[in-house]
Amino acid sequence: MSDVSEIRNQIRRRVTIPGWLETPSGKRIPITLANVSEDGAQLCIGPDFALPASFILLLTRDGQIKRGCRILWQKGDRIGVRFFRLPGDSA
Repeated sequence: MSDVSEIRNQIRRRVTIPGWLETPSGKRIPITLANVSEDGAQLCIGPDFALPASFILLLTRDGQIKRGCRILWQKGDRIGVRFFRLPGDSA
């Protein structure tokens, strides 16, 4: 993971939305979405979390709305992610 400059195809909207990062082991970590677009987001996380390269972002407490995420960059308590299709997602 590196701090990458990228050309975005989608406009990102600034938001302050609570969510949860779910690791492959099932651990849930509270996060805040700082901005979001159709294909990715910037997340604020707490300090000292060792994050996997990919994870599931839960946008509702019950996990009904979720996105697969791959980390593009991490700087301090912020990470940039690109969404990917989860198995079983419809088009």
